[in-house]
Amino acid sequence: AAGSHLGVGGVYIGGHTTLLTYGSVLQPQEAGSGGFGSLARAGGGVVRIQAGAVVFGGANASIVASGGGTDGSAVDNAGAGGSVWIKAASITGDGVIGAMGGEAYYSRGGGGAVAIEYETTSGTVLSGANAKGSLSGTSIRNGGAGTVVLKGPGATHGTLRVDNRETK
Repeated sequence: AAGSHLGVGGVYIGGHTTLLTYGSVLQPQEAGSGGFGSLARAGGGVVRIQAGAVVFGGANASIVASGGGTDGSAVDNAGAGGSVWIKAASITGDGVIGAMGGEAYYSRGGGGAVAIEYETTSGTVLSGANAKGSLSGTSIRNGGAGTVVLKGPGATHGTLRVDNRETK
């Protein structure tokens, strides 16, 4: 089986057990689990940023904790996305914030967790925040969606997005 975090990892053959999901949606601090097997990949790590301002320099700028994998056929089971938790007064610019599941030939990693707390924002970076599971081929092999929480000024809980497609 592929790694799970907040999104469940895919399995290659029906009847195999998936790895359990775990972690915090609002304050993610957990690494994604690695896939299971001799050719498996590691899960994504943990990113925690607390700053006055986070500025993205362009569309290629990124803060990611994605699961390990490859698009080649040598990887059995990919890792799950990890955690990204950002708390900043200002987040600006264009780029990617993500904790995506890793790619693999057999089973694909589940999505991780992204939580972003901010007072002001500009640019497109928040619209592209992503914690999707890896998708390709048959549904049983695909990783489930992770979570993205955006908590703007005055919000008590924020907005939760569970979305398994590209958001940019």
